[in-house]
Amino acid sequence: HLSIRRQRQMCIRDRYETVYDSTYEVYKRAKIFDSKAIDYFKKVEITYFDSTNIDNIKARTIKSDGTIIELERSDIFETRSIKHRYFSTWVKTFALPNLEVGDIVEYQYQKTTRNLPSKIHYIQDQYPIQHYRLRVGATMMEFLSYNMPPHSPEKGEKFYTLNSYNIPAKREEPFTAPRIYTEQCFISQFPTYYSYSNDPVKFFKKWERELFADSKHKFIQTQLLKEKALELTQEATSNLEKLQRIYEFCQNEITNPYSSESGLTLREAQKLSDNKNAKQTLSRGYGSRRDKETLFGSLAKSAGIETQYARCYNQSQLMYDESYLTHYMFPDSLVASQLEDGTWLFLDPGDPHMPFASLDWENAWGKAIIGSKQFIAPLDTQANKPREHGIQRTGDLTLSSDGELSGTIRLQYEGLKGVAIKRALSTESEQARIDFVEEDIKHLIPNAKVSELSIEHANDAKGPFTVNCIIHAPLFADKLENRL
Repeated sequence: HLSIRRQRQMCIRDRYETVYDSTYEVYKRAKIFDSKAIDYFKKVEITYFDSTNIDNIKARTIKSDGTIIELERSDIFETRSIKHRYFSTWVKTFALPNLEVGDIVEYQYQKTTRNLPSKIHYIQDQYPIQHYRLRVGATMMEFLSYNMPPHSPEKGEKFYTLNSYNIPAKREEPFTAPRIYTEQCFISQFPTYYSYSNDPVKFFKKWERELFADSKHKFIQTQLLKEKALELTQEATSNLEKLQRIYEFCQNEITNPYSSESGLTLREAQKLSDNKNAKQTLSRGYGSRRDKETLFGSLAKSAGIETQYARCYNQSQLMYDESYLTHYMFPDSLVASQLEDGTWLFLDPGDPHMPFASLDWENAWGKAIIGSKQFIAPLDTQANKPREHGIQRTGDLTLSSDGELSGTIRLQYEGLKGVAIKRALSTESEQARIDFVEEDIKHLIPNAKVSELSIEHANDAKGPFTVNCIIHAPLFADKLENRL
């Protein structure tokens, strides 16, 4: 049970319970103190995947004179917000009836998931909590706590019970460490070989063997794949050159039907058949992110380059610490290929925008596990080169005698700078992209007038996100007597 007080706005009481079949019972009670609280509660949305059921929704408004207004079942609406080949996202929505300042609102529902995954339980919320109670039903669980007072869940006959008291509200600030280090939370998970282990060698060895088996099964070498690998790499003189040619082929010539770059609607993409192996991905010319990784690995192997699936540490989620080993520490999938000197190069061929040999900042200069029969200590991923990830601005400009700047400019957003922009604008219209670029230019030259603007490589990885345009900036320079 949680008893929560927020200055001016609301008083809330929550309860969360988790049992063996991964069922959450959520109950909230609040008093409305002002119009801001009315806005907060006037529309309740519960989002869930199709592997989850939301049941037993009940809600009511208690007026200041004691009158109770119950929520009618007919006022609960369900819509599908995302439809994907592999999953759907649903939303159940209801409005608490006749809300006014001084009312008390209550609602509750049951959330049941068909599988019990490992889970991070974040305890802090936007309001202070007097008492948090969680029950997890299982015969054997492991718990890792972060930023919490020194206590552990109590193990009973059927449940683990966690009680925490006087929890402050969380503080949301820009550029903070991962959430798991700034808020009170803990991880509950079954003790599989992906879970916490006091023996790092055992932990890594079991995971590496599974990655090795997966690579051996998926990275096939058929005659078709060997011929394609030879065609792509016949003029290359090193493994690095071979890998780059294979990488760019998978990235540019194999379409992900679910990406905005494919030009397909969701309905059209869903009509396409799934690829069972790398040969089908190559023959059909399309595939998912995982399909691209598998095709890249198969072509690299066919070219004689040792290649394995890899799992990479993500700096935005969890810091690397061998004293707290958990599968959350290596959430991202990459492909690792070995160069002639024995070093491993980590690549992300499934990303439609990532330049060759570059990685997202979350994965660069971090730790990764690769597939191997024998134990290999976690390897360091390569660092990104700063000079390859900036903005190059060039121009042919004239400054007139009255201080007007005019001419053509060219902006090249290279490396991760370009990747970030391409991702942000991937689903936007051409006009929205132009508006974004104009704002970026006016941030540098506030009074600039932009014309004849064109954008190159907005939807592909064949080059950096590039802008060409003509600018006119009156009064760019101040005229003082005969000087500018």
